Amino acid sequence: MLNISIISKMDHIKSKPSGPAKNSRQEAFVVVLTTAVVIYCLIGHQFTQEMELIKEETVNVDIIDIVVVACGPTIIDEKSPPIWLSAERQFNQTRVMIKSAAIMTKKQVHIHMVVDTDDLFDRLEDFVNSMPEKYRNRIILSKYDVWYPKGRENMRKMFRSCATESIFLPNIFSHLNKILYIDTDMVFLRPPEDIWIYFKYFNPDQMLSMTEEGMRYLTQGIPLYKDGINTGVVLMDLNKMRDPKIKWMDTMIDLVDNWKGQLRLGDQDLVNIYLADNPDKVLVLPCTWNFRGLNCKSGRNSCPLAAIDGASIIHGNANAFSMNGQWKMKMVYLTFQNFNMTHETPKDLIADLKVNLKEVNKRRLPSYCIRIPGIDEMLLKWPKKVFELTDEDIQNGKETHGFEPKPKNISSNLSQ
Repeated sequence: MLNISIISKMDHIKSKPSGPAKNSRQEAFVVVLTTAVVIYCLIGHQFTQEMELIKEETVNVDIIDIVVVACGPTIIDEKSPPIWLSAERQFNQTRVMIKSAAIMTKKQVHIHMVVDTDDLFDRLEDFVNSMPEKYRNRIILSKYDVWYPKGRENMRKMFRSCATESIFLPNIFSHLNKILYIDTDMVFLRPPEDIWIYFKYFNPDQMLSMTEEGMRYLTQGIPLYKDGINTGVVLMDLNKMRDPKIKWMDTMIDLVDNWKGQLRLGDQDLVNIYLADNPDKVLVLPCTWNFRGLNCKSGRNSCPLAAIDGASIIHGNANAFSMNGQWKMKMVYLTFQNFNMTHETPKDLIADLKVNLKEVNKRRLPSYCIRIPGIDEMLLKWPKKVFELTDEDIQNGKETHGFEPKPKNISSNLSQ
């Protein structure tokens, strides 16, 4: 009925005898505004229903299998960062990602770490073991060695160290059916189990789910799925990917050979090329599950759903967490990093996050997202919802970030 009313109103305007231009513009504006309100309400209703479905479905999920690949750096040229800085950054990012999962989840999260050194895993294991019991019991940590097919070890150095390892996960994890693959530079603002529901939406052909890039794709001259997808967060149905008819690994290796020298982003380029020819294999994930500072780069929010539903995972790609150019994203990362799991509560965490996000505006720190109306609420929405907090509950936050001028100083200011 709403759509019919809008169309009738438009017809009325078109057929109305000529009158003052001002009145016509006013009526046209009313139509546009009414249409926008209706669409907003319909979208809001749709996602309210979706959240109710997710709340009901996740009750039956006991363990969430998350796969993370964390390798030491590969020095490509003299402009690459020092090994010690990149290695420490990798550890810190993975640590905060695990920490955020432990805080936000109501289930048990099994994090499968694919690593090339024992040192990184051992340090992460020590961190998990040092957590208070209520958090420690939510995390299982397992180690796996990096694996590439014989004769294809050179693929390890494409883009960044082990950036192509994710395409071989169906072979490495032959004992698992479904996984969530994520990059190390992620912070969960919402329970990890909530994303698991999207497996229910897969049709018989779909075996991957990820978000669209939401900006101009970096690698030019290669086939893309739509305008490009981002592989920082990927749901994988490994059973389907291992189907002999799919020939997943052979196809990926062929793509490496066929597009040699043009793959600037490693696995992401390969998956885009594959999905350009096989669009039936992917279910597009809502952009809120991979929200990045780059979504704000153009001066507008290229993930408008976040304004309604809030950001579920923030992705610190392009060094957003370690450099000083995207402070809204970095402030979320630093607040989780400095949260004391022993002596503070989630309420303290969220109160501090609210204060720290305001500091970005107060100090006029560089940030793409500072120009986006309502960005703080997008980042606070799910933490407040999960812990059932209102703005009145989080009035007494404190600054916990520390504005060190260099990334290396930030990494030294760690706490549980």
